[in-house]
Amino acid sequence: MAILDSGERLLTVREVSSIAGVSRSTIYTGMNEGRFPRSIKVGKKSVRWRASDIEKWLAELPASNEDRK
Repeated sequence: MAILDSGERLLTVREVSSIAGVSRSTIYTGMNEGRFPRSIKVGKKSVRWRASDIEKWLAELPASNEDRK
């Protein structure tokens, strides 16, 4: 896990997958469909997610399938 100068934690796709309980492909599909937080590019071939973006996304999820109706 990396940390920005602002103290913000940056998460790898593996960490995000574990926290969110979804696969890597589900993360990227969700990003493409606008249902999942966007990653930030931190290197030529490296991306990370802000921990605060993932926490916010989790907090905004419906509590149950009943809430989605």
